[in-house]
Amino acid sequence: MPLLLMLMLFSQTPASVPSSEAVPSTFAGTWELDPRASDDPGPLLDAFGVPKLLRRLAPEKPVQKLAVSEGTLTVTHDGPMGKRAETFSLDGNRPTRGELLGGAFEVVNSLENGTVVSRGSVQVNGRAERLVLRRTVEGAVMTVEVTVGELHVKRVFRRVKG
Repeated sequence: MPLLLMLMLFSQTPASVPSSEAVPSTFAGTWELDPRASDDPGPLLDAFGVPKLLRRLAPEKPVQKLAVSEGTLTVTHDGPMGKRAETFSLDGNRPTRGELLGGAFEVVNSLENGTVVSRGSVQVNGRAERLVLRRTVEGAVMTVEVTVGELHVKRVFRRVKG
């Protein structure tokens, strides 16, 4: 299970926006990680205690699918642990809760100048750390920036479909 959660951290950003705004359709599609353009997630994974053996099982180029519909953003992951889909409310008020790499998280989501931003906290080794995720799309490139405490990782995805 930690591997699936690791993959989620780098391929998903829970998203919700105030009802007066809508997630741009540019987010919809199938995206594949570009490992050469992305930061090494090692230091962040070390902080969460993800064993190096489990990291080797992760695909070199994880794929995610994003679908936008009225009031929701759905993120589907295809990985070594199977397929997982999660749908997030886009109301901008309710916090999103879940688990990342074995640590519980809670974030509030918004759309800020075309960027989906999630802010909140995540449990890392028994302590709460600040969590900020930013997802931006420019043409056929989606950038996901993950900040946990003082650690920052940028992951770059290329549109492969949609």
